[in-house]
Amino acid sequence: RFATDEAGLLAISEAIDRFVALRLELERRQGELREFGEVLDRHDLSREFADIEYASIDDEIASVEGRLSALQDEDRTLAVELAEARRKLQVMEAQRGAETAAQRQSGIAAELALTARSFAVLEAARLLVSGALERHRAQFQDPILTRAAELFRRMTDGEYSDLRVTTDSDGKAMLQSVRADGEGVPLRGLSEGTADQLFLSLRLAALDAVSDTRDPLPFVGDDLLASFDERRAGHALQVLASAGERFQVILFTHHAHIVDLARAELADRVDVISL
Repeated sequence: RFATDEAGLLAISEAIDRFVALRLELERRQGELREFGEVLDRHDLSREFADIEYASIDDEIASVEGRLSALQDEDRTLAVELAEARRKLQVMEAQRGAETAAQRQSGIAAELALTARSFAVLEAARLLVSGALERHRAQFQDPILTRAAELFRRMTDGEYSDLRVTTDSDGKAMLQSVRADGEGVPLRGLSEGTADQLFLSLRLAALDAVSDTRDPLPFVGDDLLASFDERRAGHALQVLASAGERFQVILFTHHAHIVDLARAELADRVDVISL
């Protein structure tokens, strides 16, 4: 048919455009079918299209597009729901981890409480036993140690008030000097002069104890006061003079200041013999 007016030409042009569009759509659909392995040739497609009512094809296309759009919307909705579900799952897993950590922390806290209680009980027992031992030692302390503590206190002018026997980490007995404030000082913590004063106190106390049961032995010392300062040397000379009332005390020295100090401290209680 040939168009005889402008309206006819417009109708023919629209039909051509529609034909081209359908041809392109047909090729696209064939391509999609090939991707799924359902290859149909043109004759097969012609047979498939024989039953199509072309008057209603626009309505069918619109219906299919509507369903496609609905499926795409549903897909997006499901994607959002899936993402939210994954997020909630991560939160739940984190919460389970936190709950597990909290339970473990609670268990550790309970274990620490039991350990602390056991430690407190053991520490209380240790203090009770230590106190009982200290009282026992104080009550039954060796008379020699008691006498030595008195002499040591005099030599140090009261800086050290007592001597006591304790045990080290291996359970071995050890001697401690006790400061006036009650602090215990082991032998290695004493200065050279103070350690010499402690040994002198112990020697004099032992000789004093022997004098109670047998003929007294003389005490002979050689430059015993060399490490003493002048104040403590004076106190030591007083202690030696007092010991001379129980047994003979002989002190050798080549330090002139010790001789002068002895004369000043002891007066007629000392005999100075120059050799």
